[in-house]
Amino acid sequence: MNYATEKARVAFPPSLTPADLIATVEQVGYAAPIPKPPAATGLEPAGDPEEEAVSRLRLRLWISVAVAVPVVALAMVPALQFTSWQWLSAILAAPVVVYSWWVFHKATWVNLRHGTATMDTLISVGTLAAFAWSKYALHGRVRSSATVAKPAPGDSGPPGPSPLPRDGVAVRAAVIG
Repeated sequence: MNYATEKARVAFPPSLTPADLIATVEQVGYAAPIPKPPAATGLEPAGDPEEEAVSRLRLRLWISVAVAVPVVALAMVPALQFTSWQWLSAILAAPVVVYSWWVFHKATWVNLRHGTATMDTLISVGTLAAFAWSKYALHGRVRSSATVAKPAPGDSGPPGPSPLPRDGVAVRAAVIG
């Protein structure tokens, strides 16, 4: 079994049919297609499912990058920051966490239903935890000593650390690629 390519080689007795094998796989909650025989011409079929899957993942990657770049720029370049810029970052980070990482969340759900955990589970739980913490912090529930401390008379003091929803958004976009 190769989790990265979602392929498995199976040796089975001649008394079993591929349909029997697929039925067994489906009984435990997974899905498996019957492989198509090679084309008689030796050419790849027009709608290669593997190429379509790669194309969908590539689209998710580019959406993640397109959304992550402004989030990171807002967080790292003070000149780009405006009043309540954190909310825009939160809105832009949400598609990265939900849409772009959906393949990991879906695999995690299947694994949890079976009482197992894989690397998909770690990625999904870590991503959701970072996103949830950012949202919690964004709503002002987290205070650090810098944000609570009173400035000296006549000094407004440096602004306290802002809870940023960008936590790991660039890393998430890079991992998909």
